[in-house]
Amino acid sequence: RLFQSSPSYRRNFLDRLIFSSKKDYNTLINKYKKLLLERIKILQTNSFDDNWLTNIEEQICSLGLNVYELRKMQLNSINENINILKNDHKFEFDVELKIKDEFFNTSITLDKYISNLRDNRIYDKQYGGTKIGPHRSDILAIINNEFEASILSTGQQKTVVLMILLAQCDYLINHKNIFPILLFDEIGSHLDSHNLQILLNMINRFDIQFFLT
Repeated sequence: RLFQSSPSYRRNFLDRLIFSSKKDYNTLINKYKKLLLERIKILQTNSFDDNWLTNIEEQICSLGLNVYELRKMQLNSINENINILKNDHKFEFDVELKIKDEFFNTSITLDKYISNLRDNRIYDKQYGGTKIGPHRSDILAIINNEFEASILSTGQQKTVVLMILLAQCDYLINHKNIFPILLFDEIGSHLDSHNLQILLNMINRFDIQFFLT
């Protein structure tokens, strides 16, 4: 489902990976979402204190930049570790995870973020949501620098997901000194013998617990 579902599914997937090594991340996400709701409620009232709304928008932008940065760092670490696994185990694809977000770029500043959010007040009031921010991002998996993982076969998509999870394992063990336990249910379904053997070889590189059915 990762490559066929909505962007929110992929955002939540990435956020769970971040949470596995940063335990206060859920607090950050929940506070960000709460402030978004508060801002919309204020915009939809007939009158409001501009200073109050500006303060909320400044908090949203500060938290939003933090979320953007943590997601970017997480994707970078996964991409690095996927390349390590690929080179060691002769995986057939190059895989690169990217953030798809028309607003976000590496040069975005807090002042630009606040200015854009303020400029979108009328639109957001009519729309009933917030047009810009990490809650609007999508996460793409680009294969061989040519196409998205969504057009791969079911078995190939599953292999890419397993590569992402094992790359996360590599990151947790070697960079965070965290030793996860992995539960893989019906792990062989949709995998051909070649990719199943690659998966088993990858699992053997880790000195952690795997439960496979």
